[in-house]
Amino acid sequence: MYCIRVGAAGNISRAEGGPADEAPVWYQEKGDPCHSTPLIVDDVLHVLLDPGFMTAFDAHTGKAYDSQKKRIPKGRDFTSSHGTYGQIFCPNEDDVTIAIRPGPDFKVSYTNHLAEDDKCMANPVIVDDELLIRSSARLYCVKQQ
Repeated sequence: MYCIRVGAAGNISRAEGGPADEAPVWYQEKGDPCHSTPLIVDDVLHVLLDPGFMTAFDAHTGKAYDSQKKRIPKGRDFTSSHGTYGQIFCPNEDDVTIAIRPGPDFKVSYTNHLAEDDKCMANPVIVDDELLIRSSARLYCVKQQ
């Protein structure tokens, strides 16, 4: 997983010990997701791994926080990217959406079980003040009241 400096062009590889103003800014040899897109909330990079783990990195330095690779309870088979709407929402393929409090010490806030025939493989979307979660059978709309 690489953090590339804006405006980088050409060969952006960085030789060990090279100047700090070259791209990439930082990289992690391990910890990149297979399907989902990493998410930055308040300078913390949250990475959701397919088999049900989440990792957190400092978005500026790439340094892993102590919460590195923490298992999400009842979490597995994450194909879609996670989205944020106050909490980080992680829908999986097993009819469960897990809400996680963002930050370096992220913690599960709650889990929502959808209908048994729901399989979430699409990314959650934020439209105005609504969170939309599409499953194989339904479209859910979550709105704070």
